[in-house]
Amino acid sequence: AFHLEHARRQSVATYSRGMKQRLGLAVSFLPEPELFILDEPVSSLDPEGRREVFDVLRRLKGKATVFFSSHILDDVERISDLLVMLKDGQKVLEGAMDEVLTRYAPDRLRIGFGGTNLVRACEVLRGLPWVSRVTESEEPGVVYVDVAPTQIETAVGETLVHLVQQGLRVREYSRSKADLESVFLRIAEGKDAERGV
Repeated sequence: AFHLEHARRQSVATYSRGMKQRLGLAVSFLPEPELFILDEPVSSLDPEGRREVFDVLRRLKGKATVFFSSHILDDVERISDLLVMLKDGQKVLEGAMDEVLTRYAPDRLRIGFGGTNLVRACEVLRGLPWVSRVTESEEPGVVYVDVAPTQIETAVGETLVHLVQQGLRVREYSRSKADLESVFLRIAEGKDAERGV
């Protein structure tokens, strides 16, 4: 499962860091425990090694419980059914992955303005009934617009028209997928996810 057959006669001391990581995982899998606790299980692995580890973890679904910690939010989102998020050692969020994304990472629009007063553009956006939040990006002239639940189709179809009617110059307009990074950033900004603030 971890593709180490080619190195079976080598001393472990000669293994690369990624090979040692795979060997450690393989050893932990041998007794087929019902519970795995893994800390950053794919750190130091190349893309192929990461995929192999996640394939093994997926095959464990229904056979064992896997707790794993990671700072790579794409990995967490890709493999996990349930999520617990900690901040300063305290639990700030817990729930099924799809429910967390639906509740705390709303669909967003990414809008780039050119030659436009950004303060006025944000005021116009905040006045739209389907807009729940407007956040300025670090990129000049770019804002993210969080859309109220179930309103994304209205937002995609109507926001651009409304901005143009207000005489605002839009140079970029796209829909951003809700993701775990959005949830993390809200918590990092001091938002209390469990209270939905």
